[in-house]
Amino acid sequence: MKKVIGACGCICSDCRIYEKDCKGCHAIKGKPCWLHEVGLDVCDFYECCVMDKGLEHCGECREIPCNKFW
Repeated sequence: MKKVIGACGCICSDCRIYEKDCKGCHAIKGKPCWLHEVGLDVCDFYECCVMDKGLEHCGECREIPCNKFW
């Protein structure tokens, strides 16, 4: 199986819910099933990286590591 990498760098395809309840953050537009647990509408990594900066993943960002990782 091809590895699917999320915007944050996690390997989505290694997750136990991948292809059951989730297709990876790019396919679900940064809205994973756990968002309600942290009070967000969209994953903050996805929002910053993909939506705000137009990047594929955080590894392309000049500001890495940023405060989101700490």
